[in-house]
Amino acid sequence: MGRKSPTPPRDRLYRNDLQVRPDGTRALRFSDVTGQSGIDARGYGMAAATGDFNNDGRLDLYVTTFGPNQMFRNDGDCTFSDVTAETGTDDPRWSTSSTFFDYDEDGWLDLFVTNYLRFTPDMTRDCFSRGSARDYCNPEAYDPVPSRLFRNNRNGTFTDVSVPSGIAGASGRGLGVLAIDANADGWLDLYVANDGDPNQLWVNGRGSGRFTDQGLLAGVALNRLGQTQGSMGIDAGDVDGDGDEDLFIGRAIRIAPQFDGLILGPAGAV
Repeated sequence: MGRKSPTPPRDRLYRNDLQVRPDGTRALRFSDVTGQSGIDARGYGMAAATGDFNNDGRLDLYVTTFGPNQMFRNDGDCTFSDVTAETGTDDPRWSTSSTFFDYDEDGWLDLFVTNYLRFTPDMTRDCFSRGSARDYCNPEAYDPVPSRLFRNNRNGTFTDVSVPSGIAGASGRGLGVLAIDANADGWLDLYVANDGDPNQLWVNGRGSGRFTDQGLLAGVALNRLGQTQGSMGIDAGDVDGDGDEDLFIGRAIRIAPQFDGLILGPAGAV
């Protein structure tokens, strides 16, 4: 058994100290600057997003965790300040991914936070493996929760507009999120990858402040067999060169009923 760490686990910030030698070759090196950065993130971290939320020309940082999320403002002197409380961007639930994006096109970055499921350490569920032994529970044993949308108030604070925007109207065990202009109308939409729930394509209402989930209509909520999948990470790119963005979705490997082990292969494509 390994020795217990003398200090609690902590997220790390590494500064790129790339060096160019006299002969033109480059030496890649990173330095751990966590201590002097002011970033103190010790939760069960899940992901991070960067964006200049206060339009001061410096990238800020948002960290999602199992528990309270944290917003760190870049102070411009190689340090960050935890401004979670004053910005109003906390979410105490199990948050996974997030993205900064300007959904209302006012020139200020808004924030979308993807949440996973409703879980606390004191929750008890009786879950068993196929051999009848006690086992970890499948995510389906816990209720999904909605994501959240924060509108930038342009004064260093945010307002939770999840309900009026329609985002709170649907739940899903979200793991990944991507801001993308899916219908090429000039307004950013959102695609959310859900673990075992239909994926969501939140189409922007073009200045109305509302989003509608058109995942089923667009054919990106389920796989080609009409089944939900364990969608994980997502990305977009014009893979066929036709001028519009395509979606790539990472999925969990499946457990085949006729085998005891795992099959390392696709379980259907979207």
